[in-house]
Amino acid sequence: MTKFSSTHPTQKLAFTLAEVVTATGMGKTSIYKEIKEGRLPAVKAGRRTLIPVAAVNAWLAALPAS
Repeated sequence: MTKFSSTHPTQKLAFTLAEVVTATGMGKTSIYKEIKEGRLPAVKAGRRTLIPVAAVNAWLAALPAS
């Protein structure tokens, strides 16, 4: 998996749900389930759901190895 970095000032600090789906290859429903279960922190900005880069990295690192 790709590790996202937020150290460069022009890089994003948070991703939309669609960007997380694309980057991880998981389905939108699975990502929403992870958010609902509290395993993937997300914030709301109006109608948009944003997932902080650090939260995506931590969540991916916590997934069990296959």
